[in-house]
Amino acid sequence: MAAMREPHKGNVPAAIALRDCEQCSPGTLHLLNMDVASDQSVNAAVDAALEPGGFPTAFRSNMARAGDTDRMADYGNLTRRQQAMADDYTRRMAQADAPDPKQVADAIVALVQSPHGTRPVRTVVDPLMDGAGCKPINAAAARSQKKLFEQMKLTDLDLVRQ
Repeated sequence: MAAMREPHKGNVPAAIALRDCEQCSPGTLHLLNMDVASDQSVNAAVDAALEPGGFPTAFRSNMARAGDTDRMADYGNLTRRQQAMADDYTRRMAQADAPDPKQVADAIVALVQSPHGTRPVRTVVDPLMDGAGCKPINAAAARSQKKLFEQMKLTDLDLVRQ
């Protein structure tokens, strides 16, 4: 995805150059018409939170690791359980049917292309666990937020309409 002001008008040459680059690499390029100097343009382009689940990316290899392994041993069973969870995650991500990270990109494109005011406040993309961790938290946060905005007489805000 690339954000550009007026890709179909004033920035046609740059848009064509980007599309030419797309031919050199896998995937699909989506040009997003967005003027970063305009709050209205940015808000119209993106006004939602995307919460991805587990995908086979460099996430695990880029994680910070405990430097004091002796101290880790003091946690006993908790350390072993954490390692078992990490091993299971690594195994699941290496399987042929592991979730495709492209699902996150597709969700972003869908959010960007949906009309302003219709996007959900939060979008979960979690084919592995179906949002088991964040969906209940999001629902509780939405209820709390709605109640707070009602008490503050701010129910006209887009955030309240879900």
